[in-house]
Amino acid sequence: MTAKSRSRRKSGPGVRRKLEPPRKVGIIGKPHHPRIKEVVAHLLKRLDELGVEVVVDRSTATGRAVKTRRSSNLTGSGAQMLIVLGGDGTLLSVARLVHAEEIPLFGVNLGSLGFLTETALEDLDAALDMIWKGKCLVDERIMLEATVKRGKKRAGPYLVVNDAVFNKGALGRMFEMETAVDGADLTTYRADGLIVATPTGSTAYSMAAGGPIIYPDMEAIVITPICPHTLSNRSLVVPDRVTVEVRIRSSEQGIHLTLDGQTGLGITSRDLVVIRKAASRTMLVRTPNRNFFGILRQKLKWGER
Repeated sequence: MTAKSRSRRKSGPGVRRKLEPPRKVGIIGKPHHPRIKEVVAHLLKRLDELGVEVVVDRSTATGRAVKTRRSSNLTGSGAQMLIVLGGDGTLLSVARLVHAEEIPLFGVNLGSLGFLTETALEDLDAALDMIWKGKCLVDERIMLEATVKRGKKRAGPYLVVNDAVFNKGALGRMFEMETAVDGADLTTYRADGLIVATPTGSTAYSMAAGGPIIYPDMEAIVITPICPHTLSNRSLVVPDRVTVEVRIRSSEQGIHLTLDGQTGLGITSRDLVVIRKAASRTMLVRTPNRNFFGILRQKLKWGER
């Protein structure tokens, strides 16, 4: 039995497991960030001191020593944890990149908001100590997959950690979207757009559009209309076992399906978009001194005057 199959048998959404100190670690980050070279060099030194084998992604490797000695693609590298250097956007793209391997991701925030990235740069050394002392956990988060059906043709599935968003683009005009859940008609939204999000994505675009904050361990999907014409059209939370289907009813041009705010494709009234829970999960390393409610207080400035 492989490590991955053991993980699938023992784990699932809402389950946290102890992170075993990894023997092999991958490093990946924003290649053009002004501090990336400095941070990678520091990590290599610290991980060498811990006796850990390190592989640095080719797009991140800087400096001749790194490129010649440790540079590689991280997919299929055998790394037992990935250190992701950047903001939440970097973490989202890496999660999709390595989704099939379900490698725990340890995010180091080089950006601004940092809902998903676990530690700030100034706390990196303390967090590394906790990892190799066996004090950290792995949070498992559901992902969604979106498939676009046009007649007999299929595009996808496209994986998302946060959300799949239907929008009109620059003009921001309303359009109509027939929506069904497990084959049962839900409603036809007339709105600026529609967000189908995971619990992880509930604190992203969905929250900005008035959707609820969902605890990340919940087994749920949230459907949030963007500026709906009918004010009674509110966010709807459904179990993550259901399938959500969306068909564009308007003849409007320029409608897009955007995935995690990073990639997208044009869709028309001929397309049926099917969204369901993906088989893969995102695995996030969590230190014991950080929890979801603390993140909300810090990032959303709750309790401040």
